[in-house]
Amino acid sequence: MPLSNDFIEQFSTPGDAYRPHIMWFWNAPLEEDEVRRQVRDFRDAGILDFYIHPMYGFPADYLSEEMFEAIGWAVDEAKKHGMRFWIYDEYNWSSGAAGGYLIRDNPDRRMLVVTSDEQASEHGPQDDQAVWQCEDESGKATVFRETPQNGVAPFGQWSPFCWGQEGYGDVCDPETVRAFIELTHEAYRSRFPGEFGKTIAGLFTDEVSYCLAGFYGKSERSLPWSHGMREAFLERHDYDVAARLPSLLANVGDYRRIRCDYWHFLTGRLESAYYRQCTEWCREHGLTLTGHLSGEELFRHNIVFFGDFYRCLRWLDIPGIDAIFPQLNHEADHFMVAAKSGGSAIRQLGRDRLLCETYTGSGWELTPE
Repeated sequence: MPLSNDFIEQFSTPGDAYRPHIMWFWNAPLEEDEVRRQVRDFRDAGILDFYIHPMYGFPADYLSEEMFEAIGWAVDEAKKHGMRFWIYDEYNWSSGAAGGYLIRDNPDRRMLVVTSDEQASEHGPQDDQAVWQCEDESGKATVFRETPQNGVAPFGQWSPFCWGQEGYGDVCDPETVRAFIELTHEAYRSRFPGEFGKTIAGLFTDEVSYCLAGFYGKSERSLPWSHGMREAFLERHDYDVAARLPSLLANVGDYRRIRCDYWHFLTGRLESAYYRQCTEWCREHGLTLTGHLSGEELFRHNIVFFGDFYRCLRWLDIPGIDAIFPQLNHEADHFMVAAKSGGSAIRQLGRDRLLCETYTGSGWELTPE
């Protein structure tokens, strides 16, 4: 189907709301004149919206006074020229650990996993909730252990202030997410209270996942878990999921129903604890919430990272996807899955915009063609 002339004309001269937004990476000493000059360069190039993305190479400690002072220069210059600053709410990625501070200072806030071992415990089942010994229909025993996720996620791999911090925040736990919001979002609000909903237009939250650290770790056959999950699951489904854990790994028992219950329950925990809280906080303070999920281009990753693509995206005012590393992925069968899924989501949700994070890993030789 050929493109209409109206579409071509609108694409060539979009309204301000549809101009590209820039992810701005700071990796040089912070000088006020230089920060302000680069904001004006954005304006002169027709870029009116920008994010400052703290990541490895960032010249100030994350969430420090030095960082907020420099961001203040950019916000003030943007205000002068009718531009908009958007908060990127993490150091590196994925959102949910405040650069690692949250779990470094509060290790009990780490996301949990359940690991399995086919060697039965010499002491039999334990009394606490950390270890369960289950038998399948054949009498085969498996020991399941509740433990913090291992693995060093990107926010800890390259952060000089919490180097090598293992784990990830429990984004399925409401109290942990509230602590993350307090550390991160409220820090911006306390510094720029008069600019929310004005020069500060919104907030980008990035690649939140209930198995993030495990993805970078060494745990085998691990299952995402969360604080208080066993009790909450029992209240919802009237059976103890801990006693049926073998059905999540093998085709034993009523495994189809148990797996559906488990993954739907995890999605609901993530949706309610993280996305709903972030949405409510942004709406209370006049911000637009955007961002994207992790692994949306592969359906199998949908399950193990966040569960239900559409249930999570419905909480974002501007749903998003990413389409990165194009030179590696553009010929892959899955490269357009995220775009098609995102387009479907905004139609179902009645939204008129879909954000796409792109050009990451493209190389300097990339051209518009």
